[in-house]
Amino acid sequence: MQGRLSERFTKPVYSLDSTTISLCLRLFEWAHHRRRKGGIKLHTLLNNDLCFVETPAKVSDIKGAKSILENIPKGSIVVMDRGYNDYSLFKRLSEKGVTFVTRLKDNAVHTPLRKGLIQEDPDKKWGLYEMSFTGTQARKHCEDMRFRVVQWYDEKTDRWFEFLTNSKELTAPEVTDLYKDRWQIELFFKRIKQNLVIKSFVGTTENAVMTQIWTAAIAILLLELMRRRSRYNWTFCRLARYFKLNLMTCKSLEHRLNKPDIQEWESPPESSQGCLFSWRGG
Repeated sequence: MQGRLSERFTKPVYSLDSTTISLCLRLFEWAHHRRRKGGIKLHTLLNNDLCFVETPAKVSDIKGAKSILENIPKGSIVVMDRGYNDYSLFKRLSEKGVTFVTRLKDNAVHTPLRKGLIQEDPDKKWGLYEMSFTGTQARKHCEDMRFRVVQWYDEKTDRWFEFLTNSKELTAPEVTDLYKDRWQIELFFKRIKQNLVIKSFVGTTENAVMTQIWTAAIAILLLELMRRRSRYNWTFCRLARYFKLNLMTCKSLEHRLNKPDIQEWESPPESSQGCLFSWRGG
């Protein structure tokens, strides 16, 4: 993510999100999720570095976010979805000098946007406004704080979106681009669960599960690095499958990446179910 935005943003940009991995409660008794289901939730902060915080699946996104953002450096930008809307979190990030961008909840109570108009697109495709929250819970944490809202019209989906930020420096297009780029963390989760997903865990302890998840994440990052450096036009799923089929062949890595013997295995489509393994928790 940071590589694509580095030319426009001098501050480090992080995407925050979580994903739930189901586990068999009979085997993983420590991973309580629901009455008859087990699972863990991975709270992930992603940029050029990667940070995981693992919690039981029933732990809310807000609690996971507060622990993973505790050591985020001052001056950073963190982008998160509406699941992390929390007024105490907004205050904590602002006090730490961290800029955040998120979606504004539909039921949020705040001052009228029109009264806080800062800038508007001549074609009425976006507007930048200043506002403050007026709800009872919001005033406990953010009573004296001012925020900015970007209303943005997406022509592809014919929808209006409202983005919330505590920054007074970011322009409306920059706020929108930051949130759009948050989709990369969704793709990261998708690659873990569909391409390098885990068929069974080698151990049932919390440490064994996290070790295997970290191993899968490292493998994904290494494959993506090789894909970007290769002179051949690989897709990620195709590269993962190619390495699976050629693990025991005696060829140099450079040859595998740049001059693959593709004609030997052209038959299966790329959309096949999983490139290497499949998630199961027991």
